[in-house]
Amino acid sequence: MQNYVVLIIVFLSYCKHSYSQISFNTFDISISYANLEQDQRLFEFPKTSSLFEESSSHSKDFEFSVMLRSQLIDHPKYRILLGFGYNQNIHRFLRPYNFQFLSGTNLLIFKSTKRYEKHQLQVSLGFEHNILTFNDFYLYANLNIIPAFNIYKEANLHNRTTNEISGKDDYWGFNFDGFEINPGLGLSFKRFYLQANYRVLNKRTIDPVIFYGSLFNRLPAPFLEQNFDNYNPEKLQLTLGFQISNR
Repeated sequence: MQNYVVLIIVFLSYCKHSYSQISFNTFDISISYANLEQDQRLFEFPKTSSLFEESSSHSKDFEFSVMLRSQLIDHPKYRILLGFGYNQNIHRFLRPYNFQFLSGTNLLIFKSTKRYEKHQLQVSLGFEHNILTFNDFYLYANLNIIPAFNIYKEANLHNRTTNEISGKDDYWGFNFDGFEINPGLGLSFKRFYLQANYRVLNKRTIDPVIFYGSLFNRLPAPFLEQNFDNYNPEKLQLTLGFQISNR
């Protein structure tokens, strides 16, 4: 991750000295919705087949986020923006989860969930480059680098007998979740803009709620000893934004 930070600093330094201006006077606010392919990895868990048979009818997971951004660098052909926001990440695939981590107890109880949520704070570093201008319409390419920090996790307990939710386990705690890189295209008209982004890199810490020792027949498991997981389920994100102040 240090290499990415160095590259970002070098790029920002270059932009700052190439006929651009530092500005914090332009703000925009946006809402985003994303569909994600489900992470159905259960590794060596002995009840994998039965869980797949009872899997959720939902074929996608999803995210919802709100972001406030400020223009950091302004150039006639490109812009760099820095943002801060909230993200709700919802997994809807039936899976076992680590009851001990969420509840803080040592009891050995098997529980499964069809709805696991992560609530996060996000920081966004966005790059935009104009492609085409026509009257008040602007077509641009963009690239978003988004680190995320978990603040709350919740697993809704799935009752396999009634196929309903019968309680929840949750956990409050601030920790670094990881980051992703999402290129895309945007179209702006006056103060409104619409963006579509596709995730190309997803680097996450190993989540102890859904990846834990009981998923493996043999311990220690090499996967759990990793600091980061590079698995990247397909993600398509749509964003609608509004310029609070003019460019």
